[in-house]
Amino acid sequence: HGVDRRNRTYAIVNLAKLRLRQERLEEVDELTRQAIELGEDRGELLSLATAYQIRAQLLIRRGEFTEADSCYRRAIELYGAMRLVDRLRACLIEHAEELDDQDRVADAKRQWRLAALAGTSYPDRLAERTMGQA
Repeated sequence: HGVDRRNRTYAIVNLAKLRLRQERLEEVDELTRQAIELGEDRGELLSLATAYQIRAQLLIRRGEFTEADSCYRRAIELYGAMRLVDRLRACLIEHAEELDDQDRVADAKRQWRLAALAGTSYPDRLAERTMGQA
């Protein structure tokens, strides 16, 4: 009630970030689900991408790596579609670091390469490579 309708998804995403830092994982689970649903319904792509990225971080902490990869892919796809190069690169790097931590060298190498290409004169090539990860 204290947050108007158009800022609700943004507020939920930021609360999820805070709860993740506080290690309140069950709340993060519920908040990211809400943010994803609202973001999809309202077409709020930035909040949606951020919610997927936070959800990926949650899933990594739970050891649910396949699901985390799917969330990272969705966030990367959305950041790329919005041409938000800094967020795209940061998400690719975050995912690459997680893959390195899991000793998934080939997958990590691919993400590092995509991060290096983000923002170059090859945006269409990057989008194709990003989409081809699914």
